[in-house]
Amino acid sequence: MCVFSYVLNGLQWDLWVYFDKNKKIMKKVTMKNGMIDGPCWIYSQGRLTGEGIMNGLAHDPKKNGAWKAYYQNGRLKYEGVFTMGVKSGTFVEYYSNGSKKGTGDYANDRRNGNWVFYAKDGVTVDVENSGQYVNGKLKKQ
Repeated sequence: MCVFSYVLNGLQWDLWVYFDKNKKIMKKVTMKNGMIDGPCWIYSQGRLTGEGIMNGLAHDPKKNGAWKAYYQNGRLKYEGVFTMGVKSGTFVEYYSNGSKKGTGDYANDRRNGNWVFYAKDGVTVDVENSGQYVNGKLKKQ
């Protein structure tokens, strides 16, 4: 089921809201000229699991800009930037208790450059996993 804003010349425009068969929200997407283009919100069982900028075809949109993902308990899981569905740029990751898990950069969906990871307290540095990453792999000194 879908609640929509309007259709112009057969193309979707504005904010569209989709629901599952149990009437729980599944997603809210911004449509322009029949394409997803702008802020979107994704839900699982009625709970927000992700929000940010998406672009592309209605049946296959891609995260394309700032994005936040959430655990089922509502706490932030990560925040970062995507380029056409691929992690690229600085990310901050969190444990489900809300403490910081790690921070660093992605290139082509892989950890790249200096990453700092933390124990579950979000303060103590996890020296075992922190350091320089190349193509997703930690370079051991």
